[in-house]
Amino acid sequence: MLPAQQQLPIPYIVPPHLEEYNIPLSAFAAARPQFHNIVGGAFIFSTTVPDAVTSITTSASVPTTTKGTAQGTTAHIFPLASTPPPVPVSASSSPSPSLSPSSPSSPSSPTPTAAAQSPQTPTSSATSTPATTPGTIPDDHPHSLAPDDDLRMPEPKTLLLQRSITDSYPCHWENPGGLIDPVRDATVLAGVAREVREETGFHVSRFVDLVCVDEWTKMKRGVLLQETKVTFLVEVREAAAVGWEERVKLAEGEHQAFVWVGEEEVRGMVRDKGKKRKASGRLGVGFINEQGGNLLRGFEVVRGSRGC
Repeated sequence: MLPAQQQLPIPYIVPPHLEEYNIPLSAFAAARPQFHNIVGGAFIFSTTVPDAVTSITTSASVPTTTKGTAQGTTAHIFPLASTPPPVPVSASSSPSPSLSPSSPSSPSSPTPTAAAQSPQTPTSSATSTPATTPGTIPDDHPHSLAPDDDLRMPEPKTLLLQRSITDSYPCHWENPGGLIDPVRDATVLAGVAREVREETGFHVSRFVDLVCVDEWTKMKRGVLLQETKVTFLVEVREAAAVGWEERVKLAEGEHQAFVWVGEEEVRGMVRDKGKKRKASGRLGVGFINEQGGNLLRGFEVVRGSRGC
């Protein structure tokens, strides 16, 4: 029986290959006794971000120097499962605001059980597609193409949150996530869903895939701690509504701004850091440690799930 304080997770889809993260948290931690803390993270993507939402929502002064405490960070990357080719856009289909690896109506997932949808899973846009002659695509359809254009899906963007200037790693950018709490969280996935809800206001409706696992050590009150972080690609229930990307609800005191960014912007920031050049542009001081590389891995997962 779960402790009375633990919150049962809001229903979400868990594919079979992620079931090991859906077992009781005590059992998960017992199998990894070397780690003092377990951190969970989530990547949220969209292909329907309005241009107005890609700018930073609040401004803050960025310190010229920052210092972190994590050392010896390593990242373990997991190969993608094979995915079927994307389904062509038809005149009778309405584009989903989320990404889909195995069906045109669910966000990205290379799992064989993607067909097992739940009522909470965002499956369609809130807008309807105008009636057209069979076999044609209306001019105002999001996927309508000029004669010489390639059949390409809109480029995905991912949600980043800017840490508060009063917090550790001030003004750095990160994906939603945080410490898994053995009191409040029944499982690792429940903890990730809780963190997403607290930091963005969004509700995870499906865990799609494990993107990466990080390990590091840090000093806290004179004690050397070893921690691990598991980061998942997720879809959220709110993605069924038009304009959901601008409805991020930041956790006061934790984050001060949010932004939706594309792969090239992230890649440029990682490249500048690798060459030890001063970061410029709206991402300012950039990402914590190696999280920029993990973001690029997230884009790789999404591209693979779309058959690109």
